Amino acid sequence: GGSFWYQIYGNEEFIINAFRFANAYAPSDVKLCYNEYNEYMGTKTDAILHVVDCIKNGSSQTVNGKTVSPRIDVIAMQSHVRTTWPGVSGYENALKRFLEVCDVHVSELDFNATSQNDAEKAYGEYLKMLKKYGKKYSGAHKITSVTIWGINNESSWINPNNDGKTTYPL
Repeated sequence: GGSFWYQIYGNEEFIINAFRFANAYAPSDVKLCYNEYNEYMGTKTDAILHVVDCIKNGSSQTVNGKTVSPRIDVIAMQSHVRTTWPGVSGYENALKRFLEVCDVHVSELDFNATSQNDAEKAYGEYLKMLKKYGKKYSGAHKITSVTIWGINNESSWINPNNDGKTTYPL
């Protein structure tokens, strides 16, 4: 509860309101998404699932003359990971928990890799795992998008900020 909005409201209602208002004004075919980083850390996974539950169970209210419920369609996992952390299994554990409640977008996928070989290996392992939860997945929710963060190593956001060390994120 460290955010100013949480301190003002005293609970998660400000997030519920955001999804309620978004649902009131966004076309029904627009997916409403909660996007977060480091979401594969146990306590943070729990906190995100709590917020999603609050959104899904939020009450209907009148917005601009219409009765509107909060709506959430997707949890996005910002995926700036290391080749060794959280590891495929750590990432997959959080992913499976999110897929129990919503579709998932993998957003901003890149690796803080020390060699091109390490990056290629990590991409291979992660993409193989992610593919299991795509179109052919039998669960009610699926991975519906995977976005790679950037087009080449040289222009990655990681390299200019990595203490002068060259990395191979893409």
